[in-house]
Amino acid sequence: MTRVAIFDYGNMKEEHKATAEEIARLCEEMGNHVMSDVIKEKFGLVVRPRFDPETSEFFKYCKEANVFPTVQGMMVDLNQDMDYPIVAICDDIRKIENLVSIIKGSK
Repeated sequence: MTRVAIFDYGNMKEEHKATAEEIARLCEEMGNHVMSDVIKEKFGLVVRPRFDPETSEFFKYCKEANVFPTVQGMMVDLNQDMDYPIVAICDDIRKIENLVSIIKGSK
């Protein structure tokens, strides 16, 4: 049986990034811009701006309701060249109901 090693992107070293940068450059030179972009993305060579969730209306309402969302990851929006946080809330139903009331404007 053949095993395929899966690269651990969370444990990347500078040598990995340097190698990926060189491979991306070679892809560019060969006219394969899509592959170059994929490599740059996977190896964290592209830094996009991140939307600050603290500036959102949703976070404002959550603070008011004493509900504290947590950022679970990021969603890449290539059309806007921005990373947007994926958030989760988990709390007692009374606090969530209060949050809904605040959002609806009934409190």
